[in-house]
Amino acid sequence: MVRVIPFLLVALAAASAGAPLLRAADYSEFVTGDLSGNPALPTQWSLTPGGNTLVASSSATDQDLLRFDVPTGYVLSSIVVQFHESLSRVFTGIQSGTTWTAGVGFEIDPTNMLGWVDFPFNPEHSHQETDILAAIGEAPGSIGFAPPLASGSYTMLFQAPSSAVPFALQFNVTAVGGGLSADFNRDGVVNGADLATWRQAFGAGPGADANQDGRTDGADFVIWQRQSGQSGSISAVAEPASGMLAILGLGAAAWRRGRLARRRSAIAGICADLAQRVHASEQQG
Repeated sequence: MVRVIPFLLVALAAASAGAPLLRAADYSEFVTGDLSGNPALPTQWSLTPGGNTLVASSSATDQDLLRFDVPTGYVLSSIVVQFHESLSRVFTGIQSGTTWTAGVGFEIDPTNMLGWVDFPFNPEHSHQETDILAAIGEAPGSIGFAPPLASGSYTMLFQAPSSAVPFALQFNVTAVGGGLSADFNRDGVVNGADLATWRQAFGAGPGADANQDGRTDGADFVIWQRQSGQSGSISAVAEPASGMLAILGLGAAAWRRGRLARRRSAIAGICADLAQRVHASEQQG
């Protein structure tokens, strides 16, 4: 069961501002309806290349079952927390196949799962942009895996130990062997983690060498700036949607606008830092 939360009000207010339409591969319980509670018949969601956003809400009495399909020739490179509105964490597990057989509630058997995790890792601190896929694969008692997940069908369970917990996750699908030159940590998405890698490697070697010139410098930062927010080697293409679908689907867009503001602030700081380093180098010369 879902409830109205503040970002939906923001989305409705932004409807006339020309914000992006909901993409075909995005799934929102606030738009399409509740995810299935039937382990034998999970809601099916076919992922597409690029970022696919899931907006949902789970609780102790509302276990959600989701089947997602990774297309042939692609892999699931990351699952990134975009939003979480509670101090309670959400449990999620992954199984191979089209049904869920590991139990729900307090009757969960981790030995039947590829992995599981309670997210976010620390609800009291910033958790946006946190990739949880690797942590899922490292869960104790489970089969285990190392990202990325290969093409095929998988089933996920979402549940929380409290009242409804709204959240959003971005499933990043990339081409096999594909990538972006500014994805310095090779997690399938260009984001703040890659910017941190660039800062550490700046002037010290090719650790964040996006243009393959043998060094990490301002040119590599420009490439990061251009690719920031992208995932994989193919970007998702927006498709037409109805007016109401667009209005209710703007919650994710609202979070992305906030993320863009933070990114611009980070870029301004990096530019100032870069200018200081260049000036210091000239003074030493």
